[in-house]
Amino acid sequence: MGDELVIAHPKSILPSYEAAAVAAGPAVYLLAQTLFGRRLTGSWYVSKLLGVLACAVAGIVGLFVPALMLAGLLIVVLVVVILVDYSLFSEHITDAETSPERLGT
Repeated sequence: MGDELVIAHPKSILPSYEAAAVAAGPAVYLLAQTLFGRRLTGSWYVSKLLGVLACAVAGIVGLFVPALMLAGLLIVVLVVVILVDYSLFSEHITDAETSPERLGT
């Protein structure tokens, strides 16, 4: 729904309901990932929760900026969440590989 307007008129400012629809997609995705991870592992993914908040802020900013900029902001939010999760995961793996139990000492 909202993506069609972003593609058709990337330099126009979206109406409020369109901006909400565009920003809600990534926000709902991140929230679902957080809830699934909570159910699966029992821990909260703070980076994804902050991503939901950032998507909401981007949706508010989207009321004042062109549609293409809103889409770009949402992509930046998702990339930052991915990079933070990746760095936390790689630190966890590195710590596990060098633990005393793993090294046999």
